[in-house]
Amino acid sequence: MLATGQKDKLAMLLLFSGVGLAILAAFLPVIQVSGRSGTLVMSTWDVLPWFSKVKFIALGLLIAAAFLPQLQKWRLPIAVVAVVMVFLPAISSFISALYAWGTVRADLARLSGERSPFVNPGIANLVLVAAALMVSYAVWRIETLGQPADQPSGMAEA
Repeated sequence: MLATGQKDKLAMLLLFSGVGLAILAAFLPVIQVSGRSGTLVMSTWDVLPWFSKVKFIALGLLIAAAFLPQLQKWRLPIAVVAVVMVFLPAISSFISALYAWGTVRADLARLSGERSPFVNPGIANLVLVAAALMVSYAVWRIETLGQPADQPSGMAEA
């Protein structure tokens, strides 16, 4: 059990590592398209820059919720939104690259020189899974180890 006011160092390390990986993943290849002129690689930032910015805001709120007692009662909902926002831009990028009637697919066909380009998932998807697991475990540790012994998890006073 942690002393009052003491932060769990492992939870903080995992939280910052997970957030860092999630930010890094926005700039790593999320889709790869093979074409006549080679391989076209696109990141989530290239495909959905505004979605990526919203993800950065959600991750910033998550870090703030880990430190600010005023946000303690909102920590779990913020964590859920942040983890969903970690995946949402990447999934949206990948699906929009596969969706035949979308503008992203048409741009990929034009850029690759292929009428029906083959779209592969990029390394960012694996990094995002690792980031989400780190952030989720960090929030779990903060919530469970930060509770007083006589208080069940999830029942923290505001």
